Amino acid sequence: MGKKVLVANSDVTVQQVTSYFLNLDGFDVKTVGDGVSAMEEIERFSPDIVLLDPELKGINGIEIFNLMQEKEEYQNIPVVFIAPEDCTSIPEGYDIIPKPIDPTKMMKIINRNLAPPEVLTETGESPKLEEMLGWEVPGPSEEGIKTESLQQTPGSSVNGDEDIMERAYEPAGYTREDIQVESAIQGYINEDMVKEIVNRLAGEIVERVAREIVPEVAEREVKKEIERLKGGEDEGDQ
Repeated sequence: MGKKVLVANSDVTVQQVTSYFLNLDGFDVKTVGDGVSAMEEIERFSPDIVLLDPELKGINGIEIFNLMQEKEEYQNIPVVFIAPEDCTSIPEGYDIIPKPIDPTKMMKIINRNLAPPEVLTETGESPKLEEMLGWEVPGPSEEGIKTESLQQTPGSSVNGDEDIMERAYEPAGYTREDIQVESAIQGYINEDMVKEIVNRLAGEIVERVAREIVPEVAEREVKKEIERLKGGEDEGDQ
């Protein structure tokens, strides 16, 4: 079971949109539409993160936030607000998922708030996909050094470096063009793109199973049952 998310929002559409994309990403989601229910679920559901509507019915989101800060057992639960970007009632330093909701931005904000402090980078951001995969991610100064080192200078041989790389990839059947394309792709792909691709592929797989495999299996099982019943009838006639 994934991390638990409590969505407390008076707008049913917001509840549906957020829960849909959170469920796709493997989260365990609970939605409520008023402040009293939100406080009950914080105690009962023990969420890992709470998405609050500042204008929640009954006890509003800001009041819930203040109540959570007063209780020691709730102080460490991350809180993110779903509100217009220009909302002025949000406590300073807390993230806003702006409306209308962008699923990609929403997931990025939620994952950043759920990441342990030691996993965050120096800027407070979650690590990039390249870093999580162990790819070397040079800083701006290192990029400049690498660029300069690749420029042709008297007595140097860029082609020599490329030949070494080409020989290293040769057993796998790579060419120099393959290496250049792979480097370009690694520099272009980001975490959000990977998630979007995975979600799209998952949807296509489910759709194909529902459209092709399930009917085929069902038809096969029906035929087996018909043959079984026919066999029973033949034995009865004898």
